[in-house]
Amino acid sequence: AAVPFCTIAADKVKALPVKDSEIKLDGVLDEAVWKNAPRQSGFTRLRFAETQAAEDTFFQVAASEKGLYWAFDVVDKNIVSTVTNYDGPVTREDVIELFITADDPIPSDPNVHNCRQLIFNAIGTRADLAHQSGVQNSKWNSDWRVAVKKYDGGFRAEVFIPYYTLTIVNNTVKNFHFNVARENNLEDKRELSVWQPTGKFSDLTKFATLELPFTNFAAYQWKASSLELKTVPTATGTAQVLAGSISGQQDGMITIQATARRNGRIAALNRLKVKAASGVNTAFTIPMNLGGSGEYDVTISGRNQNGKVFHHVEKLSLEAVPFKLKVNHPVYRKSFFPDQADKTLSISIDYQSDAKLLTNV
Repeated sequence: AAVPFCTIAADKVKALPVKDSEIKLDGVLDEAVWKNAPRQSGFTRLRFAETQAAEDTFFQVAASEKGLYWAFDVVDKNIVSTVTNYDGPVTREDVIELFITADDPIPSDPNVHNCRQLIFNAIGTRADLAHQSGVQNSKWNSDWRVAVKKYDGGFRAEVFIPYYTLTIVNNTVKNFHFNVARENNLEDKRELSVWQPTGKFSDLTKFATLELPFTNFAAYQWKASSLELKTVPTATGTAQVLAGSISGQQDGMITIQATARRNGRIAALNRLKVKAASGVNTAFTIPMNLGGSGEYDVTISGRNQNGKVFHHVEKLSLEAVPFKLKVNHPVYRKSFFPDQADKTLSISIDYQSDAKLLTNV
């Protein structure tokens, strides 16, 4: 049954508690939780809160101990969705955009606002970015999931957002805040609509409150930092490693897995167990036999005994040669001209090897 149109969306929504085993992410929406969760609607045109969106959008929310589940039922008689590559240009197609923040309460200063923007089109292609302290970070990625099922006249979708996808500062936070937007290609125009009336999609001051059934988020406050691919000396020569540190709000063993990709192909994969302490930066070094110098897409994730607790993606560069060479003379404006006549050539070499191996150098 259609939900009556309303010009002012609810300012509070309760996420129904659910177990992860009770939801199959397939876009069918036949689980018991979706029969009981309140169905939200009432989208209006962006910047025109008095005007109802041309086609209805419905959504529901549930929460497990590991993350948030969302169900969407989208009326769309003219579906335009062709982009299939992750982080591709989906925002010119028919998409749902979910904005969510774990900041509670929302800071009064917009310069410190933080939220995640998760986007998917009608064939399930994802794109995501972070809004951090007033700056949009399009390079941010995480492993939230979506499944979409088309039907005659629209599509349905299920979305799972792990808590570690969000930046949770307070491990006893009781509420998240969110908004839902839609970009819709109608037959004669393109329409932008939003559930919580606002002047722009990411205005956190207009976000609704999401009341949570679970409030212990200490397990999802882990993060990786100071990541670096480098060549290090060993007793037999040199080795390539991923170095960095992790920090969190719990003591325990964390299994760190690192995967480096180049041109879409896996170049190296390895894992390491680290004993970490709450509130302490714990350094780690993972051997990564990458091969050549260059830029790599590095995915690093961590798991404890209860499952995954963080996921991080970053572009990192490696200088694979076992030495650094610098031309000291002749140099003009930081450039070396080998065709110029000069009887003096001065260079310095810094070997990246164990000192024992350099006794005859």
